[in-house]
Parts: sequence; structure tokens; C-alpha cells
Amino acid sequence: MNKKILFPLSITFLLFIIFYNISASAVEHNLLNAVKFIADKEPYFFEEKKFNKEKYNILDQNEILMIAKLDEWHLASFGYQAASSITQYCNGNEGNIASAIEMLDMQTDIPVKFGKITDPRLNEYLAFGKFPKCPSGGIYSYTEKDGVVCSIHGNRKNPKYEEEKNGLIMASLAWYIKTEDDYKKIEDLYKKSKKELTMMINSKKLPKFLAGNNVKSEYEVSFPSKEIKEKYKDNSFKAVIDNKAVIFSEYKLEKGSLIFSVRTNFIGQEKDGYVLFILSFSKNV
Repeated sequence: MNKKILFPLSITFLLFIIFYNISASAVEHNLLNAVKFIADKEPYFFEEKKFNKEKYNILDQNEILMIAKLDEWHLASFGYQAASSITQYCNGNEGNIASAIEMLDMQTDIPVKFGKITDPRLNEYLAFGKFPKCPSGGIYSYTEKDGVVCSIHGNRKNPKYEEEKNGLIMASLAWYIKTEDDYKKIEDLYKKSKKELTMMINSKKLPKFLAGNNVKSEYEVSFPSKEIKEKYKDNSFKAVIDNKAVIFSEYKLEKGSLIFSVRTNFIGQEKDGYVLFILSFSKNV
């Protein structure tokens, strides 16, 4: 075959493969895509300025929650915590450290040194035996004048507020699945996806904030009333399709919770004849 003809055909074929893979991904709503989506957001007080550079079709936004439509089949939500709350959280850490220093100094003739706090003896007097971390990555120092001070948030006497108004502490991705009034199909797909998710979390290949250690999760069913629970006691996935229940699996991780659920409504968004699979990560605060 003529090389001049072969080259454009090769490009056409390559573009077809790329387009097909993107389309297949959009149709299949692969659970892995949801994990990657959340991992990319890394909801640890994500800077709002950087976050808003991404172009989303915003459906609703207020001080603590934003709902976005990514395309016809994917929805996202992002939860915020005000910067003032972050500073207060950090100042609380400072109070705990100060109390630990005071207790240690009462028990020893070798006091904690001024400067960056690195004394391992303090762990004995701190909650969970661990030195707390500033949620924004600040460094705690012990000063003669002001006591415990964070390099970012100051202290209770002289608090400093971060430039960013809010921090991202929750991210969710939801995708529509056609029910075809077949609750068994939804049940099989949910259980298969849940099994895959459990394997991902235990694989040690995910970002640290999504990593687990021998994590296991059974699904739970949330009904609005005892009467409905009794009616659907043998068909909980049918109850989901009928918009009478929510099924979810919660994975307790070191730094937060990952929740995988199936329901017909996602923060007011729904399509007739479809359910929503939703993966959501919430940071411990």
C-alpha cells in the first residue's frame, strides 16, 4: 500500500481508538474513573483559587457545597469548610500541645525547648499518642512570649486566617446507570463494583489519603420508615429503584471515609429510569 495513503489511515485508526476508549469509558462509568477523579481533587483543604480554574457546569453553589454537571452522565459535588474553621481547628491543636508541654514539664527536670516542636516525649500526653498536624501543613513552634504558635495560623491570641476563603474537604462523583426495571442487574453491578473498590483500597496503589489496610465493607440499607423496610425486606435493591431506599458501603480510612452508594437522587438531581452510583470521600475534621 502506498505510504502516503497508509499514514493518514494510521492516524484515522489511532483517533478512532482514542475516541472509542473515551466513549466506552463514558458509557461504562468505570469505578476506576471515579477513584481517579477523587484522587485528583485530593480533598485536603484544596486551594479554592486553583480549584476554580477547572471549568465546571455549576448547578448550585453556596458557602459549603458546590454541585456540578460534568456531562450528561456524570455529576460531582464538592464540600467546603470555611478558612475560619480551619484556623480554629489548628488553634485547638495548639491548645492540646500546650497542655501536653505543661504536663511534661511538671513530670521532668528537662523542659521542652523553645523553637520547632519535635520532642517525642510529648506523645505520651497527647490524644492517641500522636503529635497533631496542622490541616494546612503549618509548623508548630514553642515560644517564650506566645507559647505554641502555628507558622500559618498563629495562635488563639493572634490568629491568622488563610488567604483562601474555603478549603475543599469532600469530593464526590456520581454516574447514571439505566435500571431497565431490573433490580437484579443493579444488585449484581453494585456488588461487583464494591468488590473491585475494596481490592483497590487494599492494593496499596492508591494515594495515601485513600489507602486502607485490610479494609472490608458490607453494604447497608437505609429506609425512610419501618413499614417500607418490612415491605422490601427481601428486595432492598428493588426498593432503591422505587426510590424507597439508599444502599451504601462505608470504608473507614485513616484520614477520612470513602462511601460507595446507589440511589435514585443525588442532591436533587435525577433521571427517570436511572439510578446513580456515587463515590464520595470526606476528610476527617
